[in-house]
Amino acid sequence: MNWGKPIRLGEAYNALHDYPKALEYHVNSLTISHKIKFLPSISNSLQNTGFTYYLMHDSGDKALEYVRQAMKINRISAIIRRWLTIIFFPEKFTW
Repeated sequence: MNWGKPIRLGEAYNALHDYPKALEYHVNSLTISHKIKFLPSISNSLQNTGFTYYLMHDSGDKALEYVRQAMKINRISAIIRRWLTIIFFPEKFTW
C-alpha cells in the first residue's frame, strides 16, 4: 500500500485551495498511519491536517489541536530515540 499518496494529494489540493478535499486525503493518511502504528507518519499526518485547517482561516482551534498532538508525538519519539541510543549505542551518547 502506498500510504504516501494521500499526503501528496492532500498537499496538491491545498495548493488548489480545495481544502475540504485536502482534509479528506490528510485524514485518510492519518487513518492509515494509525493502522500501521508508525509515529513519524502519524506526526506528519497530524501536522498536515492542522495546516489544512489553518489554511481554511475559520478553524484555528482545530489546527492548534492537531499541531499539539503532533508535537506530543514528536516529544515521545525523541525520548524513545534517546533511550534506544543509550541502550544500544552507549558510546554514541553524550551526557
